Order: sequence, then C-alpha cells, then structure tokens
Amino acid sequence: MRASIQIFSRNMIQNEMLAASISSATGLSCECIDVLPPAQGRAEIGQRMMLIDWQQLDGDSRWDALGDVLGDPMQTMDTILFNVPTGLDIERQALDRGVRGIFRQNQPLKLLMRGITAVLEGELWYSRRAISERLRQNQLTQASPKAASAGKEMLSAREREVLLLIAQGLSNDEVGDKLCISLSTVKKHLCNIYAKLKISNRIQAAFWAVQNLKN
Repeated sequence: MRASIQIFSRNMIQNEMLAASISSATGLSCECIDVLPPAQGRAEIGQRMMLIDWQQLDGDSRWDALGDVLGDPMQTMDTILFNVPTGLDIERQALDRGVRGIFRQNQPLKLLMRGITAVLEGELWYSRRAISERLRQNQLTQASPKAASAGKEMLSAREREVLLLIAQGLSNDEVGDKLCISLSTVKKHLCNIYAKLKISNRIQAAFWAVQNLKN
C-alpha cells in the first residue's frame, strides 16, 4: 500500500487542488483533513508526510498545537509548514522542533512541488539564511573539546561517515549510494547516532557534525 500524504487546512478548495497536484507529482495517495491527529495516530497509519497550513492554526497556541502533532521527535521528519509569513522567527522555531521544511505564502505551486519532492527524498527545505544563521550560532556555542571528543569516541567509523554526508546535505538514499549500504542501514545508523549524541533530528545531527567532525 502506498504511503499517505496528509494536508491539514480548513480551506477545502485549496486543499483539493493541492492534493491533486501532489498526487500527480509524487504518485502517492494524498488526503485532506480538517483536524490535526496526534503523533501516535500518525504512526499507526504510517504516513510519509503531513503538510500543515500555518494560517489555520490558532494564533496564540500554534506551537502547542504542533507539539501535539509532532510528539516524539523521531516522528517529525515528514512535517512541513505552508502558508508561512515572511520572517526568520518561525523558521528558527521550526528548526528547533525538527520540522522538515517551510513554504511561504503565495509561493508558486511548482516550487512547492519541488520542495515536497526534496523532503520526501530526505532533504530539508529552509531558506539559506536560516540554515546559515543556525550554523553560526552552533559554531559559537559548540561543545567543549572534552565533550566533543567523548561524542566522537561513542560513534563508530561508519556512523561518523554517515554524519559527515548528512552535514553535506545528502539525502538518505544518496548516503546509501555513496557508502554502498541499504536505505534501512542508513536509517539504523541515524537512530544509533541520535541515541548516542542525545539529539532528536537530522538538523541537529548535521550541526553536530559541522562542529565536531570537520577538523
């Protein structure tokens, strides 16, 4: 059975048009919903991605509502926010929560399809400015040499290779091709890396690698 993509928004005309375009572009089943399911419910249906309309979330409790959906950080790899207003603040908070991508209001449908495809392939979809800013912040607050050394020692040689490729922006499929290992093996390495470094998502893994494995 094909994996599901869900679109949360109460703008049903927009949803139906978007769902048809996504299904055509990805070949995956796509459905529209008007109630956000909890993280546990998402895991049970095994969906690949959820697109959430930022404008349809309650203004003062948007992140609380998203927290109920995101749940376990390991389940946030396929969450995208769309109809997001201009500004870096939302991008910063989304990065912290492991959201995979941000789409601005009134962006062309072609760009949206390109971004969704990229996220499905394991990439992030954020502005370069947001990613660059986060890298600079992490470089300024990087761990002590002792802590960094301990982290390196916990990782196997293969896990360090995976981390370096993730930091270069490669998708899981590309990492597998580069290292001649299966996609499931790449995912297993990532789970082990998250546990050893006490991090919760791919973004944090990339930042850790930039800080501690480049020198």
